[in-house]
Amino acid sequence: MVPARTGARARPQLGPRRRSRRFNAEKKVLTEPAACLQPWVSLNYAQSALFEGTLTSAQWAHLAVTATMWLVLPAMVGLRLVLRSDVK
Repeated sequence: MVPARTGARARPQLGPRRRSRRFNAEKKVLTEPAACLQPWVSLNYAQSALFEGTLTSAQWAHLAVTATMWLVLPAMVGLRLVLRSDVK
């Protein structure tokens, strides 16, 4: 049995309603930036619009940015590394 700490303040118990509001507020703050960045960063999310039908200009921009970030930039870095390497 662990002895109780002296001088420690007891944390007030929150009711289920108050606890859920606080949790939802914290969860919302953490997920909002991710939800805003998902179309610009996730290649799967950006490509899924291609299978749904016509794309808006914003969806085309999302697809162009994510494709550039995940396909073109790594290809350019790899090509530069291969061209700069010594032939053995």
